[in-house]
Amino acid sequence: MTIGYTSPGPELPRPLFMHAMVSLEGNLTMVIGGASSSSKTTSNSESGSDMTHIYDHIRKIWTNGPTMNTARASHAAFIVTDLETDEKLVIAAGGYQNS
Repeated sequence: MTIGYTSPGPELPRPLFMHAMVSLEGNLTMVIGGASSSSKTTSNSESGSDMTHIYDHIRKIWTNGPTMNTARASHAAFIVTDLETDEKLVIAAGGYQNS
């Protein structure tokens, strides 16, 4: 890839914006929550999603990931490691939540 050059990436399983992304295991990317034009509420504001999607950069396919406990949009996501078990955890925090 040339610096300053962009190219299209893989299409998401559904149109999204205000989502978060984290890198998993080097060749996997997780897209977390977000909003889509089909998720508008009656007040015409965007409502978040509780869905996650995982893209495999080697196989070039999307799979559904785990469902979040709370739908979110405009949030942050990050990975933390449990110091006792060494387990890696994906955390989504902040943003807008559906009530």
